[in-house]
Amino acid sequence: MEKFENEEKYIMATNDKDLKFQLDELVGKPSITLSNGVFLFNEPSEASEAEASKKQKKNSGLSEREQAILRPLIKKMKYEEIQKSKQRVAKERKKLGIKIKKKAKGVNPLAQKKKAKLEKKLKAQSQKA
Repeated sequence: MEKFENEEKYIMATNDKDLKFQLDELVGKPSITLSNGVFLFNEPSEASEAEASKKQKKNSGLSEREQAILRPLIKKMKYEEIQKSKQRVAKERKKLGIKIKKKAKGVNPLAQKKKAKLEKKLKAQSQKA
C-alpha cells in the first residue's frame, strides 16, 4: 500500500475498473465515476478509512505533558468528591437520627486482672487446702 500525498487536492475520475482498483489501494485520494451522465463520488477505500482512523486516534489523545498536568488535579477532585459525599451522608444521618454503633475493638487491657496477682492467689489457695 502506497501513501498518496494529495497536496494539490486532485480528484481522480475514471470508468476503467482496473485503474479504479489500483486507485483504491492509495491512501487519501477521492475518486469519481461517471454513470449515465451523472458524477458519483465513490466511498473512501478501506486503506483511506484505516489511515483516517489512525490519525483521529492519534490526535484525540492527550499528550504526555497534558496528562502530567491533569493527573494531580483528577486525584484532588476525586478526594474532594469523597469528602463531600461523606459529609453529605453524615448530615443525612443526623437529620434522620441514625446513629452507627462502633464495633468492639477487643478487651480493655486495664479491666483485666494481672497474671501475677492471679497466680499468687492460686498458689495461696492451693497451700491453704
